[in-house]
Amino acid sequence: MKLYQFDILIFESIQCNEIYIINYSEYYLSKLCDAFPVLEYIAGGWDDVPYRQGVHEFRGHRIRITNYENVERVPQSAILLIIDPYPYARFKLVSSKQEISERFSKIYFFADKETTYYLSYIEKYKNDALENIIVFRSGPGASRNVPGIDFGDNARALFEYMLREGYDNEYTLVWLVRDPAKYIEKYEGRNVRFFPYTASETDNVSIREKYYYYLCHAKFIFFTNSGVFSSHARADQVRVQLWHGCGFKNIRSVRIGRDEYKYEYMIVTSKLYAKLHELDFGLRSDQLLVTGYPKDDLLFYPISGWPQKFNIHKAKKYIFWLPTWRTTALSGEWQGEIVNKETGLPIIDTMGKLEEINEFLCAKDIVLVIKLHPWQETTVLPELNLSNVVVLKNELLAKEDVQINELLGHADALISDYSSVAVDYTLLDRPIGFTLDDIGVYKDRRGFLWENIHDWLPGMEIFSVRDFMEFIFSVFDGTDPFREKRRQLDKMFHDFSDARSSSRVLEMLGIKHGNIEVF
Repeated sequence: MKLYQFDILIFESIQCNEIYIINYSEYYLSKLCDAFPVLEYIAGGWDDVPYRQGVHEFRGHRIRITNYENVERVPQSAILLIIDPYPYARFKLVSSKQEISERFSKIYFFADKETTYYLSYIEKYKNDALENIIVFRSGPGASRNVPGIDFGDNARALFEYMLREGYDNEYTLVWLVRDPAKYIEKYEGRNVRFFPYTASETDNVSIREKYYYYLCHAKFIFFTNSGVFSSHARADQVRVQLWHGCGFKNIRSVRIGRDEYKYEYMIVTSKLYAKLHELDFGLRSDQLLVTGYPKDDLLFYPISGWPQKFNIHKAKKYIFWLPTWRTTALSGEWQGEIVNKETGLPIIDTMGKLEEINEFLCAKDIVLVIKLHPWQETTVLPELNLSNVVVLKNELLAKEDVQINELLGHADALISDYSSVAVDYTLLDRPIGFTLDDIGVYKDRRGFLWENIHDWLPGMEIFSVRDFMEFIFSVFDGTDPFREKRRQLDKMFHDFSDARSSSRVLEMLGIKHGNIEVF
């Protein structure tokens, strides 16, 4: 089988042929139908992901998506059309299916504007040698951008480490962000470049030329979460999925296909997570690098003067509460209970309960700092006027240019739920509480990496306001009943318990500096 780009000549030749799409995505299907009037020819399609299967209503048409069923009934004159941001990766998977490869000699892929530009520049530079350029990007796709997320997480921590160690003396470090103007001045004089990620399909030829020059000549491409922007990388480039958390949630339920061909390496915190991510992300074992997370290095060196920076009064102890996201304003998705309560928080779901908690905290001279997930819908959370309960908004962190792990080192205890931040925090060997009031719903809708998730929670389980107060009291009086369980799990969650994760990432990839070439 061979892969070909779908173009106007192919479209004009289809006549009465049927089209079967591979990978169902309304986003890319919309782009396809906007580019070519093909909707009436689409007879169905296939997708490996169960939740994408079924009958879809799209622009007045019904499209049936199955798990490669009834391939033998599809006429050999039909066009198989991949609509996927990773067409080459999808082609490798589809062409390995015997029921497909025995009946069809070719498969086509749809290239949107960005892909068309990318392929043209790859062709232009295919014979050029790679240069000492390293490209960074963090966060998901542009549609889910929130303040700060495009310049943070593991990619940001690794980048800052490289600057501290002088790697920019040998390499040009390039960031793809939403608004370059926010960052250019801060790094003036360093060998750092910032480009808007929208340059990938801009009509501004000058900025587009520069964007693709760096992207097509970089030896290494680092990203957290989405790596679609590098989906057509050259075979000699190395893409590294830094990801954003080794946690408790089931990944397979929301992943789309295998990642084996989408990047060369993924970093993890331990051998345990290497095995889990090999399965859940569809990777080979040699693609998993056990290095620890660069952002976890920040836990050991928290920033100074943080209470004053965020207008938080001095207290005997600080407890940070970081719930995972349940409802997002960006897509309307929800994975736990529907957050339509007074506070939008688990357990403490009314203002009356929050005021009760505040009084308890005042009596113990403890401040509860609530930091919601960047994707979490916050409109249901009212403006609080409580002395010892503070909401630390994502917008404020972004404005102050502070990463959450730069603050967590100050936390005397953490409250979370299913978020990977709890796994990060075990490195500090301090008390952790888990709010689990929607655990049944969450298990059904998202699921967990382990069948009995309770065995893998390194802290107190909180189901009620009373439990919540009990956890606060245990932090107040210094009792730590889950210390041994936490330490045992920490050894499984982390193969390293130091602040050298960034260094290990670079070492394992052979990235050195000091007049030593990249391997």
